[in-house]
Amino acid sequence: MHNDSKQQQYHLHNLSSYLSSLQQSSILIPGFEDKVYVSSLSSDVHVLPTKTRPKKICILSMSGQKFSFLLKGHEDLHLDERIQQFVKVVNRFLAKAKLTKRNLKGKTYNVIPFGKKFGMIQWIE
Repeated sequence: MHNDSKQQQYHLHNLSSYLSSLQQSSILIPGFEDKVYVSSLSSDVHVLPTKTRPKKICILSMSGQKFSFLLKGHEDLHLDERIQQFVKVVNRFLAKAKLTKRNLKGKTYNVIPFGKKFGMIQWIE
């Protein structure tokens, strides 16, 4: 574990030997329309210094892409998911309506609730 004033860092093998040994799996990365499979997880897990201490993890896909997610507990992410769905609908409307020449579009990210008090949010750099 590494301590600094903003966040803590843990090694994944100290938290889960199963996840740290995961290689070339048939597990899909959730939240994407295309099938994106997990190749491995980064060896570092970052704990953010907020009240609920969410964990940031990085997943490497079979195609070599890196996806970061924030694992959140003690919080219902269903409203966040609905807001992202609404922004996607508005984006489709704006694209079809061509109301402006500026090509307006809201930035979206994946929100995956796993239950009433746990889920993950795609990290946008």
